[in-house]
Amino acid sequence: MNVKHCFICKRPVLELEGQFDKLDTYLLNESDDAYQQGAFGWCHARCLSASNWGAFWAERRIQHMTNVMSFVKSREIGALTAIRNTRTGEVSILRTDGITFSFSPSALDCKKDCLGGILLPVSEPMHLEFDDPKLACEIRDSLIQSSCFPLSKLVEALNLTDSLLYPEAVLDGMMQFDKTLKQHWMGNWVSAIVTYN
Repeated sequence: MNVKHCFICKRPVLELEGQFDKLDTYLLNESDDAYQQGAFGWCHARCLSASNWGAFWAERRIQHMTNVMSFVKSREIGALTAIRNTRTGEVSILRTDGITFSFSPSALDCKKDCLGGILLPVSEPMHLEFDDPKLACEIRDSLIQSSCFPLSKLVEALNLTDSLLYPEAVLDGMMQFDKTLKQHWMGNWVSAIVTYN
């Protein structure tokens, strides 16, 4: 599959908001254990939160956002730190286990309450190249016939259900047909709009 793999569990990473992270090497020094042990790149949020690297990455990001990017630390409550980009108004919530969520405050108007917090709506294009031509055909057929394909079914087909930090976020999620993205359907590629909370 033409996707990045989690540096912790080595499995594919679907880039679903709140379910993955990309930990950039520009935040590291060559002397950092994370750099020397390869603890950077793409990862599942669940893997990061359960790893020994979460606290390191949370602190490193807070330092970068406040010291380098000049974002404002607006509040600290227990394991959470809220940082605001004064130019865009975007807010980032960083947990001490390494998980980071960023959103525009206006997104809160469409929030959905869930156990342990809230879910925010997401709608974005997704482009995937599958190893399994049967799965690519199944998804394409569904997109053409019913204009959608359940996101939970995709996650299950890729055997990634247990890698989701918030599985309820994709329960009602869909891959939706978009005629402008259909032009990318070559070989085993499938492109669609994904919507989920």
